[in-house]
Amino acid sequence: MKLSIKLMTVLLAFSLLFFGCAPASDDEDAGISAPEMPAVADIPSSGATAAPATEAEAETIYSDALAALNTLVEANDSVRSIRAPRTTETVNEPINVNFTVGAGTVVYTGLITGSSTYPDDDMQMELNKTYNDIVSVVMNGTVNGTLTNVEVTYGGNTYIINGTAKNQIDESFNMDIVTGSDPQGADMQMNLDFSFGLGIGTALSIRNKATGVGAKFVITYAANYGRNNLDLTDESSTEAFSTEMEEYLMNQQATLTVYDDTTNEMILTTKLSADDAFETSILSGL
Repeated sequence: MKLSIKLMTVLLAFSLLFFGCAPASDDEDAGISAPEMPAVADIPSSGATAAPATEAEAETIYSDALAALNTLVEANDSVRSIRAPRTTETVNEPINVNFTVGAGTVVYTGLITGSSTYPDDDMQMELNKTYNDIVSVVMNGTVNGTLTNVEVTYGGNTYIINGTAKNQIDESFNMDIVTGSDPQGADMQMNLDFSFGLGIGTALSIRNKATGVGAKFVITYAANYGRNNLDLTDESSTEAFSTEMEEYLMNQQATLTVYDDTTNEMILTTKLSADDAFETSILSGL
C-alpha cells in the first residue's frame, strides 16, 4: 500500500503549523519557562525626562517601538530564516543578526537545531501493521539579543531602545500509523504526540525622542502546549485540535512591568495578549 495522499497532506499541514508559526495546553508539557531577565538596575537608562502618565501610554510606547524594531530585523539581509528540517535530516541553523541603525546596533545570536524522519513519498506500507514513530520531528533553540542606542520610527514617533532580549523555543512531535485491511488505506489509523514550548523575555529602556517620555520595560511570557495520542483519522479531530490550540493561545498573557527610568521604582504592571507578546519576540522577525 503506497503512502496515502491523505497522510502526506496531514504531515505537510502539521509541519507548516509547527515550524511556520509560534503556537503552544498540558498533556505533554514542553517545560519552557519565561526567561530570567536582568535586574532593573542593570537595564541601561533611556535618559527619559518624564515617565508615561498612563498605562495606555506605556503600552503604546512599548508595542510601537518593538513593532518598528521587528520590521527592521525582517528587512535586514543578514537574518537567516528558521525552517523545518527536511526528510531524514539534522539541521543546525545559526542565528547571527548584526547591523547598525544610525548610531545604534542590533545584535542577535543563537542556534536553532532540528532533526526529522519522514517516510519517502513512494513508501509501500504493509496491511494490518503498526508503524511506531513513522514521523518524528524535534526542534529547539535559544536566541538572545542586545540593543544599543537603536533608533526606530513608528506612527510618526521616534524611539530610542537599549537593553536585552531572550527567546527560547522547544517542540517535538511523532506519529504512529496502524494500517488496516483496506489496500486504499480507508481504515488507516493515525495518532500524534505533540509538545510545544515558547519563552520570551525582554528588558529594555525606551524613550520617545521628541517628548522625552520613557521608562524601563520588562516583559515575560511562557506558553506550553501538548497532546498525546491525538486521533488524526478524521478531519473533525484535527479541526478540533487546531481550534483548541488557537483558543489556548488567545487566552495566554504576558506580564509587562514598567519602571521609572531614574529611580528604578515600579510604575505599573499589566498584561499583554499573546499577539502582543509574540510581536516582542525576535522569532517573529526570523
